[in-house]
Amino acid sequence: MAKMRPAVSVMWTYRTFRAANPAIDTRDGIEFVGYQMVKMGDFRGAIELLKANAANYPKSASAQYALGRAYKAAGDAANARASFQKALEIDPNFKKASDGLNAMR
Repeated sequence: MAKMRPAVSVMWTYRTFRAANPAIDTRDGIEFVGYQMVKMGDFRGAIELLKANAANYPKSASAQYALGRAYKAAGDAANARASFQKALEIDPNFKKASDGLNAMR
């Protein structure tokens, strides 16, 4: 079997699980996994996973916030700001997102 890149493997697993279990709310779990990937330095994999999570949960401020944290950790300030702002558009009172945005100013 050919060796897969980590981000490809993560996304394959995520999509396969979601397709097989569409009724299961995976948002919190995926945010946790994404944070762990960031801690391990897999920024690309974490961003891809958290982008998919945010797309699957478009009304979730925490999904956007998690994506913003991954972008920030990866040094992508523009996308981090955009994700924090999106989180605040969804929930203007989401303190973690406003703190994240303010920390970047």
